[in-house]
Amino acid sequence: MLIVEDDPDIARTLQIRLQGIGVKVQIAYDADSAGRLAHQGQPDLVLLDDNPLDAIGNSRRVHGTMVRGHWLSRSELDRLLEAAEVNRGR
Repeated sequence: MLIVEDDPDIARTLQIRLQGIGVKVQIAYDADSAGRLAHQGQPDLVLLDDNPLDAIGNSRRVHGTMVRGHWLSRSELDRLLEAAEVNRGR
């Protein structure tokens, strides 16, 4: 699991609790390090501190994401969002 959280206290608390139940955890404190870690380790789950579903603007703040074991970069996410907007307008 990759935790992306800019507050060290929150990140460390989550890490301790999850490791206590046997989850392998990595922490990234910013988007750049999250992208590097996600690309290197291909985590099964990424825990973000902002919900992309709360507002479409939050999805623009995500620098990349893992989908079925494959990394989608910011530019790939932008293409998907643009295609969704075009399809929605039909």
